[in-house]
Amino acid sequence: MKRPEVIARQEKSKGQPKPKVGQPVMPSFRSVAARTLIAAGFFYFMLALVFKDTPAQALFQTGLLTVIMVPLTMLLDRLTYKRKMKRWEAQRSDKA
Repeated sequence: MKRPEVIARQEKSKGQPKPKVGQPVMPSFRSVAARTLIAAGFFYFMLALVFKDTPAQALFQTGLLTVIMVPLTMLLDRLTYKRKMKRWEAQRSDKA
């Protein structure tokens, strides 16, 4: 017998159509958060070790970077996705 969360996940995935070959992938919060956390880790490392900031200062500045970077990255990802979709649709209509 399958667990309820596994069944719910399978039912949810059935409703979403698979992207066609070459179709741009829509940006997700998960990808934005992952990129932001990677950048924040690098930023903290640079502040703490290279620029010799105190750990508290580096953590505060990294927090500010994260707060600013999440919505900015989401905006840029959506703009890039829209541009790629227009190009992809134009290429498909030219081939047809």
